[in-house]
Amino acid sequence: MTPRSLADKPVDRFRLDGRTMVVAGGASRLGQTFAESRADADARVAVFDRAPKDETAELPGDRGLVVHADLTDPEQVRAAAGRTLEWSNGEVDAPVNNAGITAA
Repeated sequence: MTPRSLADKPVDRFRLDGRTMVVAGGASRLGQTFAESRADADARVAVFDRAPKDETAELPGDRGLVVHADLTDPEQVRAAAGRTLEWSNGEVDAPVNNAGITAA
């Protein structure tokens, strides 16, 4: 039996190197946890929230983008998407929908 290398660890299958993700509702506690965990796995993360908190902006290096956007407003969603696509060179690999939207 040969010893396994570090690259053989199951957790390595979950690496997100070079991926770009969007976390909607990313300033909430759960959304922030999603964003930080994805950034820790080497993904670039765009956080959309209508009330982003300063600490959300503290993702490692250049891997974080915080976009103020009310996701109930189509114009703000289009603007947030455009800004994110510009930042990510036109690529978004996965969304995380953590936004809680309720009717008024």
